[in-house]
Amino acid sequence: MLGHAIAVAQAQGAASWELRATTRIASLLIDRGATNDAAILLAEAFKKIDGGSDTPDLVLATMMLRELGATL
Repeated sequence: MLGHAIAVAQAQGAASWELRATTRIASLLIDRGATNDAAILLAEAFKKIDGGSDTPDLVLATMMLRELGATL
């Protein structure tokens, strides 16, 4: 279902909704030990965001990317 949410958000150009769904999937991937996959997925969604650096979804994504060792 989250994969579908990402696809719909991408189709609509809704980067913030894509990021929200992506953080949820990334969290599941991290729990399963797939940290590299989580980092790649998050980084792709993160780079589509223009501004709004203090939104809860962006703050969470930033924190997750830093914990995964990604460069922002």
